[in-house]
Amino acid sequence: MRAILTVLFLALVGTFLGLGFWQLDRAEQKRELFGAFDAGSGGSAATALIEGDALTEHRYERLRLQGRFLTSRQILLDWVTHAGRVGYQVLTPFRPAGSERWIVVNRGWIAAAPDRGELPAIDVGEGDRTITGQIDALPRPGLRLDVPEEQGMESWPRALLFPTFDELEAEIELPLVDYQLLLAADQPDGFIREWQPRSITPERHQGYALQWFSLAAALVAITSIVTVRSVLRAKRARAGRGSGS
Repeated sequence: MRAILTVLFLALVGTFLGLGFWQLDRAEQKRELFGAFDAGSGGSAATALIEGDALTEHRYERLRLQGRFLTSRQILLDWVTHAGRVGYQVLTPFRPAGSERWIVVNRGWIAAAPDRGELPAIDVGEGDRTITGQIDALPRPGLRLDVPEEQGMESWPRALLFPTFDELEAEIELPLVDYQLLLAADQPDGFIREWQPRSITPERHQGYALQWFSLAAALVAITSIVTVRSVLRAKRARAGRGSGS
């Protein structure tokens, strides 16, 4: 029995320590992620559409593109919250000059009307312009549920719940690059844009690591106290038997 308890103790302590170090590793990864976002926010901007594996190699880098918006096929990312309110992020197709592919520009957050059937006004001029923003992935839910297809969605803009790029491309019926451009806060024709990496902060991971290390320390302390008390009781029992003889 003692051998089983020892193995269980070692397994639990090892698991808690492993989870703690894993959280520290995640914290370091998130520091790099947030650092890349900050560097992209203030860095120089590329002036040509980036294609290929952009989300791996160029995430959060800045782009400055000349081209035009297409206001007639805009997407509203539904159920996005800001300051406790429900609303949408506005995705507008943008065609860079000289490119056959379009890029989805996230123009920011706008509040939803009390009547969810009433969509906000999000029109934008289609004249030639220069825009600046940062490369990013589309927002994803923590848990993606199967939702029924919307029926009779033939008008624009269309409200969609966390679409993939393939779903966006099929909906808009235009060839898209597989990333969005977060429109910079100083650019016109946008809405609320308080961009941050959509991720748990390094400090949160460090807090989780501390919890796992604390559990390991508590388990060691409790086991040590129980072991010491057991040894002391055994010694007293032996001493009692010795004096009785």
